[in-house]
This record gives sequence, structure tokens and C-alpha cells, in this order.
Amino acid sequence: MIGEVFAGGALGIALGVLQEAVKRARDRSVTTRFILDRLKATIDSITPLLLQIDKVSEEMEDPQSRRVNEDLKLLLKTAASLVENNAELRRRNLLKKLRFYMRKIKEKLD
Repeated sequence: MIGEVFAGGALGIALGVLQEAVKRARDRSVTTRFILDRLKATIDSITPLLLQIDKVSEEMEDPQSRRVNEDLKLLLKTAASLVENNAELRRRNLLKKLRFYMRKIKEKLD
């Protein structure tokens, strides 16, 4: 599926970046894995349509369709960034909790 995405042009590349971000976040997160699985399924289902949109907009010289294409690329890049940031935030929060409880245990032992 990813090979098809990268062959699709600029919009396809942005979609591929989002798919990779979801995959990495899914591997790192246990609590949001179900949500990320649903997001991945949604991305997989809309991929053919987005690739078709990308292909048609490249063939057309209509500024309106180019603008829609650029907006879609921006939204996909933003989504990829949000997915990655969410996974990283959860990891940082877990580390903070671990440090907090380790400090509490150390205080009780002293």
C-alpha cells in the first residue's frame, strides 16, 4: 500500500508520511493503539480516492483544484505531526510519572 502512495505525487507523499507516523505511534503506544488502528483503516480506505484526486489535479491547470490539493497536503502533514506529537507526549508523561513515583519511594526509604 505504501508503495502505491509514494507513486502518487505530492499528495501521495504527504499521505505516506501520515501512514508512517501512525505506524510509529501505534508501535509506541499501548493506550491509543485501538484509535490508531481505526485511523490507519480510515487512511487505507481513502488512499485510492486521494491518489485519484492528486492525479486529476496534476493533469488539470485549474487553480481551484491546485489550491484544494495544496490544502489537502497541508492537512495531511498537520495530521502526521499531531499523531507523532501525541505519541511523544504520552511517552513523556509516562516518564514523568515514573520519576515522580521513584522519588516518592526514595523519600519513604530515607
